[in-house]
Amino acid sequence: NIAIDGQRLTFSSIHIAGRSNFKIYNCSFRNYTDGGVWFTGRNDNNEAAPATFATGNQFYNNRMVHCASYVHDFGGGNLGYFGLAQLNFGGQTGMLVHNNYFDQQTDYTWKGDGGKGVGWCIKYASGGYTKGCKIYNNTFLKIPYQGTYGGDGGWDFAIEIFRSQGMEIYNNTSQGSFDFNHDWDVDPAYSYNLWIHDNTISQPALSNFSESGIIFEVEARNVIVERNTIYNVNWGVILSVLGTSTGFKNFVIRNNLMYNLGKHGGNGG
Repeated sequence: NIAIDGQRLTFSSIHIAGRSNFKIYNCSFRNYTDGGVWFTGRNDNNEAAPATFATGNQFYNNRMVHCASYVHDFGGGNLGYFGLAQLNFGGQTGMLVHNNYFDQQTDYTWKGDGGKGVGWCIKYASGGYTKGCKIYNNTFLKIPYQGTYGGDGGWDFAIEIFRSQGMEIYNNTSQGSFDFNHDWDVDPAYSYNLWIHDNTISQPALSNFSESGIIFEVEARNVIVERNTIYNVNWGVILSVLGTSTGFKNFVIRNNLMYNLGKHGGNGG
């Protein structure tokens, strides 16, 4: 029952690093410059799986408004443009994210350290590496995409997740796409790496720019996509092989409703 305001001056609000059984609920967060809340299984910020995964963490019944940006040269390196999120998590087993309201519809033109666009609602942290996590009953509002292909001005992602095993995402309503990468490694404890079902993903109207429903990049296997409703975007479901990726294996895409797909032209790639 705490309201926290970053006043457009503060990098982020809460960072839980290498800790288990931590719950954040019934709180509100707004106006953070880069990334709102972080749950990481590691305590050193390295992009790798932790030796011991955090367990029992939860994030629920919260409201997040304007807490993530799309920045240039994040960390002072040579990374180019890089998106952060309102909720960033990785190195988790069994984390539950549910019944939250995420609103990312500001343009971040006020940001003074190279911000070029709007960040995501949820993104991986520390390289991803999650097991048996669930994202459900959330509302995601990501500003409609206004950039060109290649990351100019951000992407259309509401969610971007890396390296998942046993991840279930369901009963969410999203203005913005779901994006998944490197979901190849298998843990025998789970019958799937990703099960994405009963979500509604849409935009207010067809755009001149590139917008998607569900995106799988680089490599993935043991994936189920079913009973989702997707409309007012360019593409419903995308499997995109990039670089030296392993590819895609054991995909089930069934019983989804997709309609009014397309683009009005323009330079969206």
